[in-house]
This record gives sequence, structure tokens and C-alpha cells, in this order.
Amino acid sequence: MQNAYQPKDRPRFELTVRNSGPACRADLGRMASLITVSEASAGRVWSSGDCPTDRSSTWVGIPAGGAVTETFVWDRSRSIPECPTPAPGGTAGDGVYLVQASLSGVSGTPVTARASFRLES
Repeated sequence: MQNAYQPKDRPRFELTVRNSGPACRADLGRMASLITVSEASAGRVWSSGDCPTDRSSTWVGIPAGGAVTETFVWDRSRSIPECPTPAPGGTAGDGVYLVQASLSGVSGTPVTARASFRLES
């Protein structure tokens, strides 16, 4: 992830799962691993979980001491849960945004990480 993106850039976010124990598996399907973008001064703008074309689990093996990275690309469009028609209009404008990565944990409790970035005009 970059600190700032120019107007034509499509922000890319990486969710890296690191394994500090013995070999294991993690579900990186679109319903288990999510990226949510919010405006710093307002509310939620987009989530990778709003309109996934594939809702199935994607189990990935992670070797002992290893890591797996999932990449998300945001086209700056707005989305809302369940993809109603018509879809919310417009694209995100310049400003400071917060991104939250969330992965369903073994106990069912999501593990999250947050960062901020800026969209330039």
C-alpha cells in the first residue's frame, strides 16, 4: 500500500497472513478476507465483501514460519452491502481514507489491521 495515490491510480492493498506455528490453512475466500475503505471524515465507502462474484471458501496452505499474501485492487467506486440496484453512484474523491483488512480467525473472531492513505486530486 502506498501513502498517496494519484487520480488515475487504482489503490492496491495486500493482506499478508503470517504463520508463526506449524503448517496450517487459512480461508482467503472473499467472504472470509475483507478489505473495507472508509473516508476519514465520514463513513464507509467500499468493501471487497459487498458484491463478490464468488462467495466460496478458498483454503490456502501456509507452511510453518511462512506467509501468504492476498491482493485487493480498488477502482475507487462506492459500494454498499448486498449490491442493490441501482448501485451507489460516483467514485471516491480526494482526501484521507482508512483501510481495514479483516480475516476470519480460527475462533470465529476477525483479526484486523488498519492503515490510512490519501487520494490526490
